[in-house]
Amino acid sequence: MPTLRQLALSPLASIAGCAALALALTATPSSSQAASLLYRIANTSVVTGSVAVDGVIDMEPDLADAFPTSLIATGSTNTRPRGTIRADVPLADPTGNPITFESGTITFPALGRAIGGGIATLPFPPLPGLPVGGTTVFAVVFDLGDLSFVIEPPFTTTALFRTGENEWSFAALATGTISGTVSPELLIPTVDPVVLGPVPIEPTAVTLPIVGTFSGGPTGTRITIGLDDSVEPATMDLVVESLEFVLLPGLVEFHATLDTLSLADADLSIEATNSTPLSGSPAPACGLGAELAMLGLLTRRFERAVRGSVSRG
Repeated sequence: MPTLRQLALSPLASIAGCAALALALTATPSSSQAASLLYRIANTSVVTGSVAVDGVIDMEPDLADAFPTSLIATGSTNTRPRGTIRADVPLADPTGNPITFESGTITFPALGRAIGGGIATLPFPPLPGLPVGGTTVFAVVFDLGDLSFVIEPPFTTTALFRTGENEWSFAALATGTISGTVSPELLIPTVDPVVLGPVPIEPTAVTLPIVGTFSGGPTGTRITIGLDDSVEPATMDLVVESLEFVLLPGLVEFHATLDTLSLADADLSIEATNSTPLSGSPAPACGLGAELAMLGLLTRRFERAVRGSVSRG
């Protein structure tokens, strides 16, 4: 049979052990506790808005001295970004700590179509056997293919500030490189389309102002990213070699040079998730009911034993 001392020490040991566990689980973690996690962009992400391609178009020969002239092509986009992002996130104590976006590629598939055009005076009048001549209306179409944003170098957000239960907000200047393809097309009503491409867009460094949120719980964490509406629309330089549209070999050529791609009235909503839970979950219940009851019983027995000993003395 266990002695009175053993019976007394057993619940005390359980209580002490559970108290230590509770303290370990509920103690405030160090703010330096961060983790580098891979976030996958969810298929609910979307970007919509207006796209514009600015450039210059020239024609040879130019009898009317109307070229070169500005070329402005506009259109719209509605596409779903995809890809992954690696970020160093403060899982233990997000408030007051930043997120560092270390690497990643966000792809915007089939970004959109931009259309521009004008009027050209060709160096000959309409003649039998020639599909064009004299004053001619033309259009230039730019089909923007997959456009990729590669994070480089890494960038860090502002300190996170709490905006709700297990949710924090941030702002940042996202640094990266844009690249992709564009397929230009020259359209004249009486001539077959002259199609070029896809033509590569050389990698170009950009900086985009963004805002976002960081949130989480026991099932994982989430990062959302959008463009900062308080600044001017994002404009990205396009590095594309001169495009040559040969309308009639040896007679008429159009040359187009692209300068910038801009995204206006944009609604960018990127959601990326990771299954690693947010730290700081409530401590589990220890189930001390039986131990406390036993301790109370032993205490009463000890008091009776002491009183009996005193009366016998």
